[in-house]
Amino acid sequence: MRGGCLKTGGGSAQNAHRLPRTVRCAPFTAYRAAVWGALALCLCVQSCFLKPQDRSINLEAVPDITYGAEWAVITEPYASFRSEPSFEAETVTHGRRGDIMKVQGRQLFSGAKKQTVWYQFEGGWLPDVSVNIYSNRLKARTASDSL
Repeated sequence: MRGGCLKTGGGSAQNAHRLPRTVRCAPFTAYRAAVWGALALCLCVQSCFLKPQDRSINLEAVPDITYGAEWAVITEPYASFRSEPSFEAETVTHGRRGDIMKVQGRQLFSGAKKQTVWYQFEGGWLPDVSVNIYSNRLKARTASDSL
């Protein structure tokens, strides 16, 4: 039996004159074709009536990956938050390595020797050498965990 068809007759040279060589297809082959055809028809009809799904993602609902906000991780063992973006400004509070904060602003300060970017946080200002900046809180948390 090969491919759903049954071969009969013509087995040996002695019996060749008695049994004619015939090939009959078994009835299950037609049944199988009908089942596949019906399945294909159902899928085609169903696809015509499917409603498009809303695939948008509300990023505001996931605060760890909110677009546009930047997050900072303190990289120094202790960092001094300043009242203004200057090394001479008064220290208002301290932060420790691994602390995660949302960036509220930034300012470029040009000194005599070099330029420094200062980042504003809820507790005050920190220079760019004290922090690493990330595009979302999730990345900042991952970086903080690896410190």
